Amino acid sequence: DTTDGRYNITIKASLDGGVTWPYKLLLDEGNGWGYSCLTMIDSQTVGILYESSVAHMTFQAVKLKDIVR
Repeated sequence: DTTDGRYNITIKASLDGGVTWPYKLLLDEGNGWGYSCLTMIDSQTVGILYESSVAHMTFQAVKLKDIVR
């Protein structure tokens, strides 16, 4: 975890109201340039739009089962 830059873009999940964040899925290890936007696509999938290290804008659909293992 870091607070000194925008790299290692990671989706994190908590099942206890944010007390702990044990579930993590790394999306991009490089330096990004901006903020991300996360939304539910359906009951099984989240979508994330972010400025990645390889493209100005990147969209990924991620199954919840791939985050919460």
